[in-house]
Amino acid sequence: MIQAMPGQNKTIESYIGQLKRKLSHLEIFLKMRNHLHFEKLIEKRKHKAIANHNLRRRRVHY
Repeated sequence: MIQAMPGQNKTIESYIGQLKRKLSHLEIFLKMRNHLHFEKLIEKRKHKAIANHNLRRRRVHY
């Protein structure tokens, strides 16, 4: 369990910063970010195909 213990003369921002540092140490933010931006396999293939098409278009010199 992750805790940010309150102390005297501390602001809420300092507690949030302390909590974020502890979470980043455990790589929870990375897992959360990957989960929030999850793409289906079909969407991933579509984005990859569009990126390859644009790359090939830029490489062609006439």
